Amino acid sequence: MSNSNNRQFPLRASYRSDAIDVVCVIVILAYFLYFALPSLAGGFNDDEMMNMYYYWALGALKSLWANICFWKGIYRPAGALHRFEIVRIVMAAPGFGCGLQHPV
Repeated sequence: MSNSNNRQFPLRASYRSDAIDVVCVIVILAYFLYFALPSLAGGFNDDEMMNMYYYWALGALKSLWANICFWKGIYRPAGALHRFEIVRIVMAAPGFGCGLQHPV
């Protein structure tokens, strides 16, 4: 009777496979960072704050409804989804959200 725990595994092939995996992960990470890091310095365009105020004044429900009824003529309704997320992140950051007040 043989015990299944006594199997012999080739150790050299296992190390070679791990080394290939590590090299592949490093190459993919370097490729990603090569293109992603310069985008962090991008900042906002001139009209980004105007658009964020426009969607904020419009309201969340009306902006979401504009994505369904896109023929209603609301300017770039899909941008509202992105801009609401930016406002949520900025409002959550301490010290950055103090100047943002919801329009009356």
